[in-house]
Amino acid sequence: MGSPGMIRLIREHELAAEFKRLKARQHRVSLAAPFWGLGAASMLGLRRGPEIRVLCRFDSPACNPKALLELIEVGALIRSHRRLHAKLYITDAAVIIGSSNPSRYGVTQEGDVLGGTVEANILTDDSSVVGETRDLFQRLWDDQTETMRVSSRMVEQEIRRRELDPPAIAPRNLAARSLVSACREAPELFGRVFVVAYDTGLGDGGKAALKQLQSQSGASDNDLGSADFRNAWGYQFENAPLAGSWLVDLSCKGKSPRVWGASRVPLPALRLRVRGENDVTPTIRGIVSVPGAVGDFRMSAQDKADILSVAQRLLRDGEDFVALPRVVKMIDKAKRAVGGSPRVGARSKHLSVGSKELGS
Repeated sequence: MGSPGMIRLIREHELAAEFKRLKARQHRVSLAAPFWGLGAASMLGLRRGPEIRVLCRFDSPACNPKALLELIEVGALIRSHRRLHAKLYITDAAVIIGSSNPSRYGVTQEGDVLGGTVEANILTDDSSVVGETRDLFQRLWDDQTETMRVSSRMVEQEIRRRELDPPAIAPRNLAARSLVSACREAPELFGRVFVVAYDTGLGDGGKAALKQLQSQSGASDNDLGSADFRNAWGYQFENAPLAGSWLVDLSCKGKSPRVWGASRVPLPALRLRVRGENDVTPTIRGIVSVPGAVGDFRMSAQDKADILSVAQRLLRDGEDFVALPRVVKMIDKAKRAVGGSPRVGARSKHLSVGSKELGS
């Protein structure tokens, strides 16, 4: 048992000042909270220098990716835990445990109490509580099943996706019913649909992990965030695809590229850890549907031919996930350059070899 120490209640308008005081002489800080708001890094006084580790819920709409980018800019390492709800503010000497998310609602400034939510937090330097809290954070941080690294590229992609998301209005009836044509009609609705071009399959470990998931899955895997993983596809990139996004599978393996279809990343995303290889993200094949549009959108034969016409460009550019509106612009530019529909034949048969890792 550790020695008993100070313990007291602090409110939402006191937390920022107290945390700044606690971390003033510390070499490292660890913070766990599902939802981060814009300006949180500045509000908590986080600066480059000490080690900063952050746990969040990256897949939640309430977690602002611009706030995470601010954290990355001050040198924070970020990981996402799919079930995180705890709020922990940890230094070597003391901890704050409570209900406040680091946002303008959960952590307010003095004189702005009415602008936030009512929060209650405990501040303590009791050595036993401090040790147990640090141990809990470390277990969550090291969890190989439910925690994933959040890179700056993932954050930037999520910022772009949210900028393309439609406002919360009644879904629209689009005249076009095929995927590419519908995206051409309303590109702002399709920012969460990505084309994935690859020329390398899953590694041996990735194949084994995906096969094991498929064999253990049932018709109702609700706890895994999907109706059925028995026929799951798998993607094995360094940067994980965004939870809830649709991926258009463009295989450039062999001499004849092929569009296999579309699949959805579960929400929350599932990550299969593979030793010595990138994690595998399983996806579920289906027909694309997007917020803000009525119905779903199949890929027509023309859609597939159009996507194949820019396969070489997509593979050469080296981006793992290219938003469909950007791909449609490439397609239309190529059509204008030749004065009509692009030719798919020989141009799509000679593709440069990249370093993709993906399988389906």
